[in-house]
Amino acid sequence: MAFMQPTTEYLTELEAVEYTGDSEARPGWYSRLSAPGYLDATDWSGPYYSQEEALVELCEMYDCDTEGNLEGDDDYNDYELTTLRARLLDGKRR
Repeated sequence: MAFMQPTTEYLTELEAVEYTGDSEARPGWYSRLSAPGYLDATDWSGPYYSQEEALVELCEMYDCDTEGNLEGDDDYNDYELTTLRARLLDGKRR
């Protein structure tokens, strides 16, 4: 299990402004890596149209899989991430 775990959350406009510190933040899906039980976390990234898109973008940004394992780690498995990417691309083509 990776130390930092991917987290996605739908934020309202007020939450987005508060969490990101951006007075022009919009509502939507946001994502970040966080360490359960610790205060360590990356900045929120978003907004995205869907939870899946937020997760895929986060994993691509930090080169990790959907469990937070970094590319090159023994536990790294990009099967679920590849599946999510394909599903998102298929949806954008329609």
